Amino acid sequence: MEKHPKTFIKPNIPTNLYKGSEGPNSTERGIYLIHHLYNYSDKEGLVLNNFFDSNLKKHLERINTLGKDELVLIDIGSGEGMVLVDLLDQPNLTKESRQFLTKNPNIKITAIGLTDSPNALEQGKEKHIIRKFSNPLDEIDLLINKRIKIKNYF
Repeated sequence: MEKHPKTFIKPNIPTNLYKGSEGPNSTERGIYLIHHLYNYSDKEGLVLNNFFDSNLKKHLERINTLGKDELVLIDIGSGEGMVLVDLLDQPNLTKESRQFLTKNPNIKITAIGLTDSPNALEQGKEKHIIRKFSNPLDEIDLLINKRIKIKNYF
């Protein structure tokens, strides 16, 4: 019986595909944009513009009901990680979720962003996130932020 030599096939990893807005000023890709793109009506017909926050709170309630203590949020196409940053730096955009977290101090959030890699060597590595800190945070928000872990990966 003839043995075949093992061959290594070099993977073809697509890189540098995204050509949209990038950089620390690309705030239009954060939670604020999501809130204003996806308006919906409540049971009384009142139009609400807190789509991301309401859905985040629903998922937090769901994991709490299941007896879990961690919600893992995946942002596919995260880019500069503006949604991730907004979770920490813009508490006014996630008021409902933060109220829920205040009442349920055992629950944590792990938010993971996945974005396009600029080259094959960066694939799978962590991408640095630039925090805004545009508004000073109060003590409650700082305590909640200790329970929110964010990471962004190529």
